[in-house]
Amino acid sequence: AGQASNLVTRSGMPVERGVRYFSKRGRHVSTGSSWTIDTLGGDPMADRAWGMSIGYDYGALSLRAAHQNRHVAQVHLYDLVGNNMDAKNSLIAANFRTRWGTAYAAYSANRGWGSSPLYNPDNPYGAGVASTSSTDSRDTLMGVAVPMTRSTTFLASHIHKNDRDLANRDASQVAVGASYVVSRSTDFYAAYSRTVNTNGTGVLIGGAARPAGSSAVNVGMRHAF
Repeated sequence: AGQASNLVTRSGMPVERGVRYFSKRGRHVSTGSSWTIDTLGGDPMADRAWGMSIGYDYGALSLRAAHQNRHVAQVHLYDLVGNNMDAKNSLIAANFRTRWGTAYAAYSANRGWGSSPLYNPDNPYGAGVASTSSTDSRDTLMGVAVPMTRSTTFLASHIHKNDRDLANRDASQVAVGASYVVSRSTDFYAAYSRTVNTNGTGVLIGGAARPAGSSAVNVGMRHAF
């Protein structure tokens, strides 16, 4: 319900037929890169995506910067005819660990028709207003994770998407949650989020959209095998 990908660089598409490289951390620095044949457009000669990242870890501070560039063939299924799904996404993020918990911050810049793709273009939930992808946006995230006991952690975050298109379809999400650790492999969690849209953004949470905003609740258990 409160995941960052609800607003920040949303993409549920798998990465196939790609090559990835990650370096081990040396003197606090790590790097990564990737090259992929993008399967969205259908033309393996034109559809490609590449990305790179760099990280810096020093004591309680962790910094990451990443960029991806996608160029795919024209799409006519649900986008405006003649537009393509080109995308350029840049992200910088930081975590800072203190005695009371961990603070998170991130900022991203997104450009292109594919930079902020719709979560579910077919809209099976029948929302009355269709969402429109932003071609130029900036995302800001702030959050905290505060251990209350040895087993319980409180979570809170705020995300704002600044749409720089003429439509100015901004959106903000506030979320709170908690997790309860039972063992090294099992925990229970609960989360609540509220998304507020302007100018009929229709931001999707789990595939459901409303012009003014929407709420979501998650309760569940995770187990790692």
